[in-house]
Amino acid sequence: MTVVLLILAALLALFALLPLLRLWSAGRAARVAAVSVALVAVASMSIATSRAPEPADRPEHRPLEVLAEGHVGSATCRSCHPGEHASWHGSFHRTMTQVASRANVLPRFERLELDWFGEPVLLEWRGDRLWTVFERGGGRPARVERPIEQLTGSHHMQVFW
Repeated sequence: MTVVLLILAALLALFALLPLLRLWSAGRAARVAAVSVALVAVASMSIATSRAPEPADRPEHRPLEVLAEGHVGSATCRSCHPGEHASWHGSFHRTMTQVASRANVLPRFERLELDWFGEPVLLEWRGDRLWTVFERGGGRPARVERPIEQLTGSHHMQVFW
């Protein structure tokens, strides 16, 4: 699939650069500009098509651990470094960032209305997902209504995102 995308990108770059060939005879500056544009176009298309494909089951708005590109995960570390792994595993660092769930969100509530500099912010559980609703002062969209995907923090403070 990647080879096909690279061939398509090269053909697209070629057709996009055909009008620049007329500039080739216009002088040195035009040739430098044409070659520069060609190099940027080919490099951009190569970079855009060379990314690793996203896993099919990855949620749209939630970063998850993906074991790729040399990342092996904590289980592999445990085999060579059991003491360090045990220390890390028993600490709050292991759970500092996690998926927002009823078990992980510290305050227990069904619906929580907060005040953010005089503007209301709503947090509410819809089934097993935590949602937020708020008005964005001057931004677009003006009203934001979306699930909270993850949380960062432990002990007495958590940040939802």
